[in-house]
Amino acid sequence: MKISDYLHTLHRDRKSYPDIFRVRIFANYPHSYCVLTDLNDMRTGNSITQYIEFAYQDLVLKGLILPECILIEHYVGETRERGSFSQVAFDSNFKPSWTGKSLEQMCHLVDSGEDEFLIESLEIPWIYKEVSKFRHQLSPFLDLPFEDSHDVIVRRNTINKNKIPKEELFTFIKSNPTESEIHKLLNSDLSILGDYFSSPNESYIVFSEFPLKYKNYNGFVDFVVFTSSSRMEVILIEIKGANYNLITQGNYANFSSKTNEAVQQLRSRTFCLHENYSYFRKHFHKIRTKAEAGKDIYHALVGPLGKLQVDPKKDVIIQRICIGGRSIDDIKESRLRHEYEHGQSPPIRIESWDSFLKKLDRK
Repeated sequence: MKISDYLHTLHRDRKSYPDIFRVRIFANYPHSYCVLTDLNDMRTGNSITQYIEFAYQDLVLKGLILPECILIEHYVGETRERGSFSQVAFDSNFKPSWTGKSLEQMCHLVDSGEDEFLIESLEIPWIYKEVSKFRHQLSPFLDLPFEDSHDVIVRRNTINKNKIPKEELFTFIKSNPTESEIHKLLNSDLSILGDYFSSPNESYIVFSEFPLKYKNYNGFVDFVVFTSSSRMEVILIEIKGANYNLITQGNYANFSSKTNEAVQQLRSRTFCLHENYSYFRKHFHKIRTKAEAGKDIYHALVGPLGKLQVDPKKDVIIQRICIGGRSIDDIKESRLRHEYEHGQSPPIRIESWDSFLKKLDRK
């Protein structure tokens, strides 16, 4: 049961704007829960992850929550738009650690319906009004577009100069290129994958021929994208050529043998990752740090925004996608993809090159 819902401001120092975030208190015997929700684009400072321990201390010192209250960190719109939840604990030195929770787990913990967390805070009139008023009081110019740093502008211009126009990509795919020809094109413009998968926009690191090695296991993935904020998303991408149809013809349509081959390759990589998750989570962040420092590792392309705003202490989210073949029947393929993706655990997304390019956001 929800017992309170309000906005809280945190003044940490005089050099920066106060932070503002949403606080919801729930009681579900024998526990009470405090859910702190980040306000995304309307925040006035850092993401809530960056100051979670200060927020907790401030709420306790002001008597707004009890010290034993279970703390939950919440972001809207992550992990397929169902939100991101993490239970926060503190060690003896008051350093935080995070344990991920699903939307279903959260609703069970606080005895609430899904709409409580699926409706964005800023879509609620009283919250939007109060946040807008608070931001205006801080500065009438706070809502003007933020001027990017010199480094961001230089990176963006460098990447844009090398971008292949979308029309050229359509023409290329219509020529039914082989797998090696597509590899060559993507390696010449890794921003194609960065633009497609990055969330937030322009916040990504793309790798080519990414090795996955652990003890006796020795494999690699065609391409890997690191993206997201707070909790890093690791996207494994296996590609095939565009010189075959995604699905077979006939009354019993199924994915082509080449598509199934790519899916099995991804499945093998996935099993290795999950069986050795703790190792790979740390390994991925080590690779990220090296790429962000400018080291040439696995042909890394760092997106315009540079360093990812992710927390190495948090779980990583692993996604899988296979891209290959040409579309011949969008409706039939869409139905087959849906049935396949929802019938596998863990799920593997499948796209044809035609459907991939239709969704690619570039000129």
